[in-house]
Amino acid sequence: MNHCPKFWSEYGPNFFRQNDKIRTVVLYQAKNLGDLLLLTPVIQVLKSETAAEIVVCTKVEYADLIRDELGRVHLVERKRGFLGAILQAFKLRKRDPSIFIDLHGSFDSSLTSLVLRAPLSIRMAGLKNRLTDYFHVKVPMRSETKRHRIDQHLDVLRAIGLDVDLKFRKIQVECLLGNKSVFENICGRLLLPDRYVVIHPGSKWLFKTPSPSFWISFIDNLILLGLKPILTGNGNGLEGELLAYLQKETGVLSLGGKTSLSDLVHVINKSIGYVGVDTFASHVASACGIPGIVFFGPSDESSWGPLNKELIVVANNEFKCRPCNLDGCAGSKRSDCLNSLDPVYLANYANRVLCETV
Repeated sequence: MNHCPKFWSEYGPNFFRQNDKIRTVVLYQAKNLGDLLLLTPVIQVLKSETAAEIVVCTKVEYADLIRDELGRVHLVERKRGFLGAILQAFKLRKRDPSIFIDLHGSFDSSLTSLVLRAPLSIRMAGLKNRLTDYFHVKVPMRSETKRHRIDQHLDVLRAIGLDVDLKFRKIQVECLLGNKSVFENICGRLLLPDRYVVIHPGSKWLFKTPSPSFWISFIDNLILLGLKPILTGNGNGLEGELLAYLQKETGVLSLGGKTSLSDLVHVINKSIGYVGVDTFASHVASACGIPGIVFFGPSDESSWGPLNKELIVVANNEFKCRPCNLDGCAGSKRSDCLNSLDPVYLANYANRVLCETV
């Protein structure tokens, strides 16, 4: 781990407690929605343990996820490309940042840090590009430790002297949940059945999901067991095509493309169970404490899996190659470790999990 002696001599190991010195903390994470969701514990720690203004550099469509009633958390839209990163850095300079934390790991984020020239810049050492040597602190990422990504994020704060209580080791979605009347309006608009089970079969990357034939058999068997599955997901692209096909073949209600970010969180939060894959919605179900199962294939559940014990990971570990973190077998965008799962057995297993917890 590399440290910046000049910064340490000026601020000391407890600089987070010196509120007059720590003015603004900039967090850079503009990958996918799930990545930003896993950043929320870091935001909560900074809000609780410091008086600093928190600026999150991310995609503007993610604004609801970091909404803060106290006005301490602000979103700055991420700018792409060489010129965009430079202009963004000059814009961020006006906020007089004390610390820049890069959890994105791109050339753009590194260039932003280089031009911004905050007194302290930090990143995870596993995120590499040509500008990584300019960071003051690099926190090691060791895959062999099987450390969850949330813990790796919190390690960044620990590395620069902040005590992190384990109570913060959880995803935050409360800002997306309204009162009871909000959900009642959603129910009326989306025609939700009583006591439904959310099925979120898709992902931005379909190598993370079993085949359509698996899902058809799985859903049909859930219905035979007396459950009421509904489909959620993105209504566009390949994921949208998957949802449309499953709705046609099974006849279940599909909310694909019909829910906002807040709607989806409400729908999952009020369900009696959840079944999905390694994607944003599964992190939401975990945060809400919803029982169910999540299928993992190429991705590593020790880094990306649910944190609550009610949501159970299902993986076919007869395939010794998993988790391979590849885009399907031999780059085919399909994963044998997922396609080999037994839909009838797993439908019955999901039913048992729900019966034990609901």
